[in-house]
Amino acid sequence: MKRAHVLVIDDDRDVEQLIRKALSGAEIQRDADPSSALSRLDTESFDLVLAAHAPPQRDGLSFLAAVQKIDPRLPVILLADKPTVEGVTAALRQGAADYLARPLSPEDLVHSAERVLAGRRLDARGIRL
Repeated sequence: MKRAHVLVIDDDRDVEQLIRKALSGAEIQRDADPSSALSRLDTESFDLVLAAHAPPQRDGLSFLAAVQKIDPRLPVILLADKPTVEGVTAALRQGAADYLARPLSPEDLVHSAERVLAGRRLDARGIRL
């Protein structure tokens, strides 16, 4: 199986390092700027996006909508410092694959990423659960 190609949109280098350690089998690329990340999504192929819910210059929900316009099947996991029930609900209704609270638990991150990537592999094979 090929390595997962993951794009991280977050300006916190500590979060990036935690993600790199937790998802050590994946190819991780980081972009602190959401606009630049969206440009990359136009030209590069990724299996998963991990994005801060309130990244600089753009909130997570508008970023999620922009990603979905580029690739509606690309799963996005949003990361938030202070998640609210309303924020989580809105993100999941809008199509976020998951929503994780920071500080991130490596175990929760691995579990979520594995679940989302397994679903993406099944979807690519045309298998619906």
